[in-house]
Amino acid sequence: MELLTFVPSTTFHPATQELMVLTGMKGTALVDTTTMRLVSVYATLFRPVNFGWGILARLNPGGSFVLEQEPIGNGKWAVTKVSLDFTGKLLPQDSSHRFGTHSRHFSLDASQSYARGGTATPEESRQNGK
Repeated sequence: MELLTFVPSTTFHPATQELMVLTGMKGTALVDTTTMRLVSVYATLFRPVNFGWGILARLNPGGSFVLEQEPIGNGKWAVTKVSLDFTGKLLPQDSSHRFGTHSRHFSLDASQSYARGGTATPEESRQNGK
């Protein structure tokens, strides 16, 4: 296992609105060096992130993102935790909004991308051999 730390590059220019949050996040990533798989990511929003110059939305510092996954056999991995916890504002009239913590389970194998992942829990994936 290898623990990596990350901070945003000053030259990073996100291609989409969804990637904007990465400009204000720093944290750690744990990599299984045997399989070259990402085991976990723990990231914190250390500075505000504005959408539409802060007019449309703003995420406040202190928010967090967690991703954890584990091997389930036969070269397959399952995401066991995805957690998002942010505060900020939506549109000018909203003084403060809490984006709650959300967790979800996925089942992936080496040939799948996260966008194509299923919704089975790791236990269901092990039982079904998926």
